[in-house]
Amino acid sequence: MLEKNSLQTEYRTQKEARELAIYNDWCELTRQPGAMATAVNRLLCEKYGIHAPSTIWFIRKRVSKRLGLDQTCEVQAGGKREEFNLLYNV
Repeated sequence: MLEKNSLQTEYRTQKEARELAIYNDWCELTRQPGAMATAVNRLLCEKYGIHAPSTIWFIRKRVSKRLGLDQTCEVQAGGKREEFNLLYNV
């Protein structure tokens, strides 16, 4: 049986890997106490050479849909489980 990745172009595979890295970085950075979504978006824009902060939001939305996460990023904070609603940057 053919794998999903074998039917994708190399560009598409690289794009999905980059978007997943951005998504994971966003989740990791928002885990930190006092982290603000605006500052995290700005940092990721600089790191990945993205000009519009809204692009970060669209990438997070695509990745969460692809992973089936329903717009949430589950994180561990202080030993208790919390969910951050990515849709509203909370």
